[in-house]
Parts: sequence; structure tokens; C-alpha cells
Amino acid sequence: MSEKNFESVAIVGVGLLGGSLGLAIKACDPEVRVVGIGHRRASLDEALEIGAIDAASLDPAEGVVGAALVVL
Repeated sequence: MSEKNFESVAIVGVGLLGGSLGLAIKACDPEVRVVGIGHRRASLDEALEIGAIDAASLDPAEGVVGAALVVL
């Protein structure tokens, strides 16, 4: 029996490292909600397109709301 550790994760920065982390999280557990936080809309849009994140935010305070884990 596996135990779910996190229902939601916020990743600050969705470039190469953050995007890869988002993809790995989604591969391990597609049910986990991953929110990407960044300062460039283009990076967030690309992360959404490839499925690395489920939602995007340009505002860090807004992006971390409800996250069980925040990755900086």
C-alpha cells in the first residue's frame, strides 16, 4: 500500500530543473497538482504545454497557496 505524501506541489522556476522536476512528479503520481511559479509567461506556457505543471502563476504568493510542498 502506498501512502500519498503530497496532494499539491509548487515549483518556483520552471526552466530546465523546475520543468524536469514537474515532469518527474507527474510521472510518479499524475494526481499530484503541480503549480509552476515564474516571472516569464513564455516559460510557464511551455511548462503547461509539455505537462510539467497543471497551473501557472506569475505571483509567488498566489502560486504557493494550498501547496503541501514548495520547491525553490
